[in-house]
Amino acid sequence: MDDAIKTLIDFVKIESVKGEPQENAPFGPKVRQALDFILDKGKSLGFTIRDIDGYAGEIEYGSGNDEVIGILTHADVVPLGDGWTRSQGEIYEGRIYGRGVVDDKGPTVAVLYALKQIKEEGIKLNKTVRLIIGCDEESGCGCMEYYKKLGRMPQLGFSPDSDFPLIICEKTILQLKATLPLDNFWKDNILEFAAGLRVNMVPEKAQIKIKKSALPGYYQELIQKYKAEAEEDQDAVALRFFGVSAHGSTPQLGDNAIWKVFNFLIDIGAWGITKTIRHYLLNENACKNMGVYIDDGSRSGEQTLNVGTAYYDKDNNILELDLDFRCPINQKIQNIINRLSDLFSGGKFEVTHHMPYLYADPESFLVKSLIASYEKVTGNTDSKGIITGGGTYARYLQNGVAFGPTFPGEESRIHNYDESISLDNFYKLIEIYKDAIINLAK
Repeated sequence: MDDAIKTLIDFVKIESVKGEPQENAPFGPKVRQALDFILDKGKSLGFTIRDIDGYAGEIEYGSGNDEVIGILTHADVVPLGDGWTRSQGEIYEGRIYGRGVVDDKGPTVAVLYALKQIKEEGIKLNKTVRLIIGCDEESGCGCMEYYKKLGRMPQLGFSPDSDFPLIICEKTILQLKATLPLDNFWKDNILEFAAGLRVNMVPEKAQIKIKKSALPGYYQELIQKYKAEAEEDQDAVALRFFGVSAHGSTPQLGDNAIWKVFNFLIDIGAWGITKTIRHYLLNENACKNMGVYIDDGSRSGEQTLNVGTAYYDKDNNILELDLDFRCPINQKIQNIINRLSDLFSGGKFEVTHHMPYLYADPESFLVKSLIASYEKVTGNTDSKGIITGGGTYARYLQNGVAFGPTFPGEESRIHNYDESISLDNFYKLIEIYKDAIINLAK
């Protein structure tokens, strides 16, 4: 088996989901294990490595001078979720499967082996290339906040953590913890409700337990309508609703299970606050209904909202929701917070994460160099930068963009079950990143 593929398989098999902090492992032992694995691999290939207190790692090669090209990737992943048909690291019909093969372990390995080829071929670089592997990209980027404070962040570089040809704009990210007081319907009838794993994932599963006395005689028909699973006892019915997961930046590609719960509740007569929440937060027109929708066209795209998690605190009769807004350049986040406060009397909206937008000059050396490498390897021409709602480490660079790894038309299933990349495209990544490093570091 090719060494790069074996490295990726072994890397992917480490389920590096954020856990409880431990000594020298601020994001948990599994993320620490993944960081150690890739640093050890870099060392075995003859590169200089550094452990940045468990927050990040560096694999470095080049001239050793002060001018550094940064390539920012991450070793942490979101939880697996359900629905996988292939095991982690399995190769099937020309594709390699596993959480992180695209986001972002595959690109990390591709960059590492691009550097390996440059080293083995004796290609002279006039700048130092630093592969920086973070450990908290999926949960708030605390790793890069720590790293940047150390004064080691390069000025120029890219993050292979999005799409080709290149990301010209990353929208503003606003994540809020919403705490909403509920009405007597919830207090009297709802026993439990919980859904979702992360704010930046479309929830694929939601569970609610309802008193039978709240259900109409035809509730079995509604259960069939929503294809829910039910467990009944003498007094209550526990329901499980199913959707399809997707990245929170592209909620339209998923099927939010929380939406189904609220549609069901409205069907059984739970109006009041339930209907208000559904109207303003839980449908495809939520931002328009709120009055905060913006479509900035080809410059920075349209406003989106994902409700990633939900939890019913029965003792206090409140609903907690994690909201993930991806905003065009000209959106002011305070407008969103103010509007939500107006719509939900007594509601609280805490900012849990905020990343300002990134916009790159299409005529810059960085953008032109990277697109040239992409076109050289793929044979595509007239490539243009694209807009994404995703947030990458590129925002931590003074002059940075996201560059790959997903090719146009490829279904990579990031944050979904059966995340995968074709072997052909993985090898193509190595070629593209090799050429890009040479162009930037010459």
